[in-house]
Amino acid sequence: MSSDPNRRSLSVGIIILALAAVTAGGIIVARTMFGADAGYVGDESTVAATPTQSSPSLNVDGTVATPTAKTSLMATDPPSTVTDPPPRQSSPRQVEVVQTYATWDEMTGVSAGGFVSQTVEQAGTCTLTLTRGATTLTVTGQAFPDASSTACGSLTVAPDRLSSGTWTSVLDYSSGTSTGQSSSLQVKVP
Repeated sequence: MSSDPNRRSLSVGIIILALAAVTAGGIIVARTMFGADAGYVGDESTVAATPTQSSPSLNVDGTVATPTAKTSLMATDPPSTVTDPPPRQSSPRQVEVVQTYATWDEMTGVSAGGFVSQTVEQAGTCTLTLTRGATTLTVTGQAFPDASSTACGSLTVAPDRLSSGTWTSVLDYSSGTSTGQSSSLQVKVP
């Protein structure tokens, strides 16, 4: 199949014209968004160079502006403000701990887990407390931050530590900044 040379020239011409229009549009947008000196992108507060000769300024229409007075440029650091650290809280803030389950399994014992609602923290500790009469058993584990909460994971008390009967399960959470306790759940151990 042969191609028409006039048609090929017309296609190449249209492509070149389109590229020129895109380039010109990009320059206009950059000048509008970043000012006349669109080649510089950065934080002006960190500029440390002192020009030996001032660069010409451009008017909005792209023509060279006539200087009206000699200005000197001096780079300065932005003013800093020193503030006191926030006051240390005398006690950790109270958070909502939700115990999602507490179950018995003859192989693993009593397992319980839950999460700290609307709190995302690292370095927290979850503690499962099982109580039956005068007997109290505890097990602790590391808490893990999640997208919108802190997960306690599964905490387990081995079956050989548990006697038959109904146990009360409570999940506690503590960190350097937060503390909380879940409501209790009942677990029956056969």
